[in-house]
Amino acid sequence: EVDGGKEIYFSRSLFLATGGLSRPRLPDIPGVADFVGPVFHTARWRHDVNLTGKRVGIIGTGASAIQVVPEIAPLVARLTVFQRTASWILPKPDGPVPAARRTRYRRWPLLQKIVRIASFWRHDARAIPFTRMPWLLKLLRPIFLLPLHRQVRDPILRRQLTPQFLLGCKRVLLSNNFYSALCRSNVSLVNTPIARITAAGVQMENGEEHPLDVLIACTGFYSAEAGVPFPVSGLGGRDLNTVWGDVATAYLGTSVHGFPNLFLMSGPNTGLGHNSVIGIIEAQAGLIMAALAELSRREGATIDVRAEVQERYNQQLQSRLARTVWNTGGCASWYLTRSGVNTTLWPDFSAVFYRRLGRFNAGDYSWSQSAAKRSDEA
Repeated sequence: EVDGGKEIYFSRSLFLATGGLSRPRLPDIPGVADFVGPVFHTARWRHDVNLTGKRVGIIGTGASAIQVVPEIAPLVARLTVFQRTASWILPKPDGPVPAARRTRYRRWPLLQKIVRIASFWRHDARAIPFTRMPWLLKLLRPIFLLPLHRQVRDPILRRQLTPQFLLGCKRVLLSNNFYSALCRSNVSLVNTPIARITAAGVQMENGEEHPLDVLIACTGFYSAEAGVPFPVSGLGGRDLNTVWGDVATAYLGTSVHGFPNLFLMSGPNTGLGHNSVIGIIEAQAGLIMAALAELSRREGATIDVRAEVQERYNQQLQSRLARTVWNTGGCASWYLTRSGVNTTLWPDFSAVFYRRLGRFNAGDYSWSQSAAKRSDEA
């Protein structure tokens, strides 16, 4: 149903591709509604707000902040960045492709393919320390800190920006100019916890106040406990978000028991902390197409993953996750629910996921005749 039930569409199967990072999370800080200036989340950017010459506050130092801060720092009169936890920030290999290399790629397309394959395996190899050998990350910590030490000379600021957890426990950030932006004379980093937001700015727990004209939230998205953004009903009228509660589970991140002919894209535990998620989505698309092909051969049937198959899969998944850096790295991240369950990430090589979804096993599912088909036959 759409538009409040004014329009109803019928289909044999339903795909949910609503995305994992699509619903902004505003800061849960007292007094947000009292601030008299513009307040907005980076995902809902206010292009009508001119930041030039303004006193601007940024809440958060995650993936959104490292993109925003370097861009607006030269424009504003004063930029105050409120940090709760220092993140791992590594250099971003984002330079232009030299003309000579582009020429070689055009002349020998196979060369470009080889480079792309090598890039994939180089990134996938990061699963080794993240999922199997987190202790290696501790040994390599001094190397990971080199970009910070090279770009930030102020010992106090450097100490404020030094992460206290293992690399990878939270999302690894890539930037070449965030540290340098924080070193500008008109930019300050505040580590003191926020007590409340007032009409004129932000008040810290130590009583210090920061007057602001604009407040920008770089506070991420609802993820681990987000569920789906609208009601989805399954067998017996059960609601998907209610069934999930605060721990979303699925089989291969794609099917949920009790919701026949429903397929998820980027479902639970399909995110990656070490490689591109595009391949994960492509693998899910291949699995779904195989399921649809089987459905077309079984006229009038429905497909529903078996409960024991889904339960066994998730027990194995959580067993693997318990040993990864995301669960043992010493941080609290958006990968985990409030109860500490990782419902977000895949705990292995991307290639393992591709192989797992590359073969459709009809025996993992229950096949029933749909109500419409039974009615027709009656």
